[in-house]
Amino acid sequence: MRIASHTLGFNINKFLPDVIDNAGPYVDKIYVALPSRPWGYNPAMRQTENPTKLEHFRNARYFDKIEFIEGDWDTDEGMRNACLEKAKQDGFDWLITQDADEFYTESSWHQIIKFLHNAPMNILATSTTWFNFWKSAQYILQYDNGSIKDKNTGFALRCSPELKFDRSRKPNVKDMIVLDIPCYHFGYVLSDEEMQLKIKTWMHTTEFNPERWYLLKWHRWTERSRFLNPTNPTFWDRAIRTPFELPDFAQKYAVSLDSQRVPPFAEKWSDVIYDASYNLKDKARYFKRVIRGKGELLR
Repeated sequence: MRIASHTLGFNINKFLPDVIDNAGPYVDKIYVALPSRPWGYNPAMRQTENPTKLEHFRNARYFDKIEFIEGDWDTDEGMRNACLEKAKQDGFDWLITQDADEFYTESSWHQIIKFLHNAPMNILATSTTWFNFWKSAQYILQYDNGSIKDKNTGFALRCSPELKFDRSRKPNVKDMIVLDIPCYHFGYVLSDEEMQLKIKTWMHTTEFNPERWYLLKWHRWTERSRFLNPTNPTFWDRAIRTPFELPDFAQKYAVSLDSQRVPPFAEKWSDVIYDASYNLKDKARYFKRVIRGKGELLR
């Protein structure tokens, strides 16, 4: 049984070389797709240079396990499929999706590898559960159902000829096994500059107003702020203090925040208007999906 992982190497300097060292002891190879510029979701940003360079990886302890795939990809899934096709060519059995802001504990890795080694051949893909943190590992997102744990879109995919990534990390598989092995996801533990680049270049950039969301939900955020998800606001009800002890790898991301500021009335009113507008869009999108027989919101 041979297991590889893949990471997308755009704008990830904050998490290097930590993510390589997190996966390194447990996988046989780490494919890093290293683009020269952002995807094509926002054509105006295509002239932006990727701030992450090959040399940023050299301090990782498991640098010798990395294979770089350099290119220029128009879509998220195109970039991932380049890694998947290389893993197939190299004879791997599984390809793990571990973006640069995702981490697992040592015990979780042992459970993951044991499962993949023993999974029946009819299991083609798995997802995991995950915790999503907000601005700092000290704060965790609480969902609209009151939980702080959600399901990851996709985690491990068999390197079978017919399998591919359809949309971002979601594969063309109807049913996936969900492993309750939480990922610590720091995709929103970013500086202001890093967050601005993220929301202007990622695949969701046309699904919301990046400038407005950045101002109202990110820049002006306090512990009182609600409805934080960029594309489906009510899905992330609020960010609360992390209620459990953090593993060692999360400590460096547990930065202190000024979260007690009381916003003036004008800011509160702007927030109310923004929430009302996007909540209506949420409902409209939901009913469209019900009519089409899909019946769920894209998260």
